[in-house]
Amino acid sequence: MSEKKKLVDLLENHDWYYDRSDDHRAWKAGMYSYELIQESIQKIGKEEGIKIFNEYCPPGKELDVERYHC
Repeated sequence: MSEKKKLVDLLENHDWYYDRSDDHRAWKAGMYSYELIQESIQKIGKEEGIKIFNEYCPPGKELDVERYHC
């Protein structure tokens, strides 16, 4: 599986609101998922990875290439 496909799969299955969960297990799973997303962005390259990320994230969760540090 290509890294881009892996990133898309991670984004499609990510709980975008894990940080609002009262359940620590859900928060922990969401945090782990986000870490995998960040690793995938690094492997693809910041600009291309963030472009893909922003296509799949809900409004208000977009990343800015200039401010993103992973």
